[in-house]
Amino acid sequence: MTDKHLETKYEAEMVAHLVEEGWVEGDPAEYDRKLALYPEDLIGWLKETQAEEWAKLAAFHNGDTEQLLLQRVVTLMDKEGSLALLRHGFKHGNARFQLCQFKPGHHFNPETLARYKKDQGLNFTLLSDFNKEVSATYGSLYEKFGYNMRGVSKRSAFVIDKEGIIRYTEVLDNAGEVPNFERITAVLRGLL
Repeated sequence: MTDKHLETKYEAEMVAHLVEEGWVEGDPAEYDRKLALYPEDLIGWLKETQAEEWAKLAAFHNGDTEQLLLQRVVTLMDKEGSLALLRHGFKHGNARFQLCQFKPGHHFNPETLARYKKDQGLNFTLLSDFNKEVSATYGSLYEKFGYNMRGVSKRSAFVIDKEGIIRYTEVLDNAGEVPNFERITAVLRGLL
């Protein structure tokens, strides 16, 4: 039997594809099987993205902060599940942490948008179109959506260069489709 039918072959191809798309491959030597985590990645991300909360927790524990936090995360994952922890974050001592961050849907909290931009390593301006002004200008609003809802933006992607020239446009009428991220990435790479 050839190795193309083995799970390890599939796994290697998946990892290679994810790395090509910008993911970082973990070092198996750094993975803690007992905790089922990459402790250094988790602690590093929390310190970098939520420094104020980390400082509060470090002052609260006055010592073994990292080990205590790791145990708290593992206990909560066992009790509530990974998805609940990703969705809702967790409280530990006097600090509150989020384990994932999504682009905010509005611009009312500039700190959240700035943190998202930093976490994603983005060096360009992000648009939050809460009032749908840009969506209307760019023709990406449904006239009526679903049960006669108005003011719903279509899934859209626009790449605008530093000179304000639109380099890529994709407006999808079908809400079940997603923009062509490979083409968007290619256009963005071409602007570097």
